[in-house]
Amino acid sequence: MVTTGPGFNPGSRPSPPPSAFFVIPPISVALRADGFGENPFFHCLVAEIIPAPGEPQGSLVVGYGLYYFIYSTWTGRNIYLEDIYVMPKYRGQGIGTKIIKKVAEVALRKGCSQFRLAVLNWNKKAVNLYKFLGAQDLTESEGWLSFRFEGEAMRELAGC
Repeated sequence: MVTTGPGFNPGSRPSPPPSAFFVIPPISVALRADGFGENPFFHCLVAEIIPAPGEPQGSLVVGYGLYYFIYSTWTGRNIYLEDIYVMPKYRGQGIGTKIIKKVAEVALRKGCSQFRLAVLNWNKKAVNLYKFLGAQDLTESEGWLSFRFEGEAMRELAGC
């Protein structure tokens, strides 16, 4: 089941397995305010396993998709999938595909003309999934390069 909205409790997110190559820091006050405050900067869909009736444990969050809205002067409203994650034990079951499809539904409902995302070139499974689902590789088709400013470079740019 993929859910969204105020029913999501970010404090109940399971920790990644010890073999994960990254560590998710504890949920911060800023993250809670940015995603679940009065004016959220992002939205989050969660995939959860619902226990069978009569089972003592509660639902288990096994994946998420974090997205937000952007605007293009060429195409208008767009949605950007910033992050998608499915716990390794639950991969290959269509959970990621369901999250992606749900983001597409949100995009259409909100009048978006495009659904954008980025993926690292070494993540071949994700690249292949996105292409299988119909995404265009803009690096190949249009030659887009991705840039960012952060830290000192951003402060220098802003004159701080």
